[in-house]
Amino acid sequence: AFYGLKTGVIILLFAGVAAGTVGWNATTNAIPLLSQWALAPRTAPAAWFTLVFSILLCGYHLLISIHQFSFEFSRTINALRHSARIMEQERNQAERRFRLRLEELAHKNALLEAIGLVAAKIVSETEPSSLLQTAVDTIQKQFLFYYVAIFLPDETREYAVLHAGSGEAGKVMLERHHSLKIGEVGIVGYVMSKGEPRISGNVEEDPAHYKNPFLPNTRSEMGIPMKINGQVIGVLDVQSERENAFSADDVEILQLIADQLAGALEKSRTFTQMRQTLEEVQERTRQSTRLSWQQHLRNSNRRFAFRYHNARVEPFQANPEEFTRVLWKKDAPASTTHEDATQLALPIRLRGQVIGLVQVKFGTRQVSPEMVNLLEQAIERMALSLDNVRLVEEIQARAERERMVGEIASKVRSATDIESILKITASELGNSLGVSEVLVQLTPGANRSA
Repeated sequence: AFYGLKTGVIILLFAGVAAGTVGWNATTNAIPLLSQWALAPRTAPAAWFTLVFSILLCGYHLLISIHQFSFEFSRTINALRHSARIMEQERNQAERRFRLRLEELAHKNALLEAIGLVAAKIVSETEPSSLLQTAVDTIQKQFLFYYVAIFLPDETREYAVLHAGSGEAGKVMLERHHSLKIGEVGIVGYVMSKGEPRISGNVEEDPAHYKNPFLPNTRSEMGIPMKINGQVIGVLDVQSERENAFSADDVEILQLIADQLAGALEKSRTFTQMRQTLEEVQERTRQSTRLSWQQHLRNSNRRFAFRYHNARVEPFQANPEEFTRVLWKKDAPASTTHEDATQLALPIRLRGQVIGLVQVKFGTRQVSPEMVNLLEQAIERMALSLDNVRLVEEIQARAERERMVGEIASKVRSATDIESILKITASELGNSLGVSEVLVQLTPGANRSA
């Protein structure tokens, strides 16, 4: 059976013929040589026929059994081999799927890390120009793109103007004020007009692609809209040197980055406007403070300068040169050292405006920072107190003026003729203002408009 069913049958037939020949020789002694070596005694032919038939029958059954066993065994082995091959294929496919999944997860993890890094970079920026340039440089570095740029519409929304670009090409185009007409030129113009992403896997086959001479190696391009409340405020343009370089994950991640950029840009613009408004308010406050103190000092007609010397406080002649020098000192108090003494000149600041000067003389060559800080805090509180007193004095002066005007008006109303009105007015103004002469007159025949 190990040689096949056909071979086994032939061998069995040869064995039967051989047994029959031996039996025939044993009964007839036809072949002396065989008779000499015959194993069985001479018997009747029927007995030998029965013996040969039994041998053939047993051999046949044995042959069939061995063949059937061999067939089943071979089929089982083949089935096991087939199952093993299927399991090997499934294992290889599972390993490939697992590797692909790991690669996808690694890619997504890299994209998420890139999002976090880009977000961290743009959050730390407050100026719109530096915000956009930091964003394109970070995206280009993290995603290894050929070129990254951000376009914003001009005031008329006719052109998309380049505001940030990566690499040397970006610098050159920024210097040349590169722009694309919205709705007509380039993928950027299309995205700015339609407000929807556009991906070109092969720019050679995309008629919307703008062939930029500064970017000759571009093979694929993607434009992502930057929106705030449904309005397109910019376009994130990404280009690659490979065809079909952008996956679905790239599109999703870059759209998230574009949304973050739009929000950050809007906040940056708002912050810039608020800062400009604050600076304008502070400047107006400084001017108002300066004018108020100048007017107050002129109206008071007094010199406010005092010196503490030898345990006494006495009037002092101010030094305009020292005041001017401290006025332009921005970072720290002015300090001068003579022999073993140090003199500090600290400005009296009120709302960013210098209104006075404090000079302190120490008997040492050095003054500790703690002492300087103490003096600055004391001067700051003194400045607030001075301004409060100024406001009170101005209110009192205004009230006094209102009282004087009211008294003059009351006396004038009590007069019954023109001459009395003019006399009362001149007298009251002279007494109230403390001046040496007041002239009040009417000009007859005057026909002039004031």
